[in-house]
Amino acid sequence: MKASGLENHVFWATIVKTHGVKGEVLLKIENDFIEDLNDLQPVFIFVDAKPVPFFIDHANSRIKSQNSVYLKLDGVDSLEHAEKLLHLPVHIPGRLIKPDEQNPVQFAFLHFQLFNAENMPVGLIIDFIDIQHNPLLKISVDEKEILIPFVQEWVMEINLKNKFLKINFPEELLNLED
Repeated sequence: MKASGLENHVFWATIVKTHGVKGEVLLKIENDFIEDLNDLQPVFIFVDAKPVPFFIDHANSRIKSQNSVYLKLDGVDSLEHAEKLLHLPVHIPGRLIKPDEQNPVQFAFLHFQLFNAENMPVGLIIDFIDIQHNPLLKISVDEKEILIPFVQEWVMEINLKNKFLKINFPEELLNLED
């Protein structure tokens, strides 16, 4: 299962809104690996399922919160161009992550649709909880969150282009009471 274009990148942030008229964007940082934004040259934004490198022109000192930052990307010089990047995932080179923090599975499937063995949609993968010997997928299903063990033997298909993961898991897991 080769992940075209994603093998050496990990999910880092999502572009959540534009800022101003000169192409600045606000990123919601999902995985706080990086202390110095200058290390992120370039970042990769997946446009039409292909990684497109963008260099950071500057990071605005007006950081909105610990989990978000305003960025100006080289080549994004208008509100219209920035709007085309809204809600797209931002990846960083995997080499920037310390080996003890690196778990590409943890970030590769965030925001993917989960399907069961019968190709029925189950929900949206919103988190990967890395518990030793028992990793879990946190799935958003009908306005509630469900945990499903991530067992590699259950994985039937990974489709990076269409952002879905198909696994063969016991359906009873969806109906467990808290």
